[in-house]
Amino acid sequence: LLLLLLPALQLLLDTGAAAAPECGWALWPFPASCTAGQTEKYVLDPASFSIDAPDGLSDVAAAVARLRSRLFTKFVHRQRGNAEPHLINNSAIWVPTWATQLSLDALTITVLNSEDAGRKTLSSDESFNLFVNSSAAQLISTTQWGALYGLEAFLQLVAYNSSQDQFEIVGGPVQIRDAPRFPWRSLLVDTANHFLPVAVLQDTIEAMARNRLNVLHWHVLDSYSFPLALERRPELAQAGAWSGP
Repeated sequence: LLLLLLPALQLLLDTGAAAAPECGWALWPFPASCTAGQTEKYVLDPASFSIDAPDGLSDVAAAVARLRSRLFTKFVHRQRGNAEPHLINNSAIWVPTWATQLSLDALTITVLNSEDAGRKTLSSDESFNLFVNSSAAQLISTTQWGALYGLEAFLQLVAYNSSQDQFEIVGGPVQIRDAPRFPWRSLLVDTANHFLPVAVLQDTIEAMARNRLNVLHWHVLDSYSFPLALERRPELAQAGAWSGP
């Protein structure tokens, strides 16, 4: 039986090898298409790096503000240099020291259909294209929803080099094209049976955004548990909250 399975296994391995991603970063979820070079490294200066976003899109503006708060925070990023010496010889994710070092001064966001700023639906276009080269970084999307996911992808590209104390993107130029395979990408949170503090729920929503999830299924109540405190009916939670093991 093993001899019969070996050809099929070899075929799977060969197919996987042929379809191996060209980008070596820890992008998650991995994009539909990603290509990268091996000769350029882009350094981002926290004092001068700018983000140019279209006006009139409140969700994009909020996402840009969130990106600014995380982009130059060291613990957010993967560490390079002395922090991970085992990566030095991994050519898939480490650019040699002879790579051309360039300055990356700005990220420009373009939303082609800025009028589609209403409520998000399962048919909303969430695709985006992200380009990073020696000239600039450009994020282009059809709707603002794609721009939100593109910003998360850009954040994942940035690494903190502890040995040189700088934020950088290695392995340029970079080109990412992505769109979700499934319109419904949800996470279930059950507070009817398990108490979760508000801070944990907020962190969960933040993690969902980073992982490109778009639906929060919040199981708040059950037939035997009413832990939701309502201002107009506080007695419901007082009498109905489940307090079992």
